[in-house]
Amino acid sequence: MNARQSFILAPWLVNTLPSLRKENMKIIIQDDGVFKLVDVTKKMLADIKIFANDVDCFDLCDIIRLKLATYSDNLNQYCMNDGSGYFYGCMCI
Repeated sequence: MNARQSFILAPWLVNTLPSLRKENMKIIIQDDGVFKLVDVTKKMLADIKIFANDVDCFDLCDIIRLKLATYSDNLNQYCMNDGSGYFYGCMCI
């Protein structure tokens, strides 16, 4: 899979994703030694489509990582596509 691959989100599944409903999901980005928490917005998820019944926060984190970051073999890290730093992970609260 590459970062440009899209996922298909079934309309009936939108209300079951915890990050889109009750919980807040944040991605953790490391930039120049500082960790930043960035809220995941519906705009970030606009072109993501998923056909699955059992998507949890960690699965959604992997999908967001594939969309927003690219793996660098030289650095052994996921670099954000927009140059904002390195993708470190997600936090669901």
